[in-house]
Amino acid sequence: MNLAEAAVFGIKEGSDSAGRLGSEFMGVKTYLDNKFLLGSEYFPAIYAGFACWAVARDVLSWVHGGPARGESEREISPEDWDPCFLASLAVTGGAVWEEGEESDKRREFWSWYLTAAVPEAFSATVDRPVREARLPPSSQDPLF
Repeated sequence: MNLAEAAVFGIKEGSDSAGRLGSEFMGVKTYLDNKFLLGSEYFPAIYAGFACWAVARDVLSWVHGGPARGESEREISPEDWDPCFLASLAVTGGAVWEEGEESDKRREFWSWYLTAAVPEAFSATVDRPVREARLPPSSQDPLF
């Protein structure tokens, strides 16, 4: 969560924090990947961490951001999963193909996401002043 917050703060304040955060970015992913070895009871917390990681990825990256393409989530690299999909995994305890996932919780999460979270996010931006467009850096960090 701290990585996601630092990425958003750096962009909001106009600082060039991407270089400093880039090194932390891959370290956080490795840390979370290794936590899967603890067992399935930790999956919700790990997926919540990955949702925060994906927010930081999307804020820090200039080349990421297009929709991932595939017939199902299984055909898309987990590194390209959207933050909201990862949040749904945290709520339900796993993906639809994993044992123990809870379809009713999944349906409840997506209903909330589409009827409450998305409208609230859009309404939060309505009263914000328009700033200059944020331009990509002249050289792209190879991590992103």
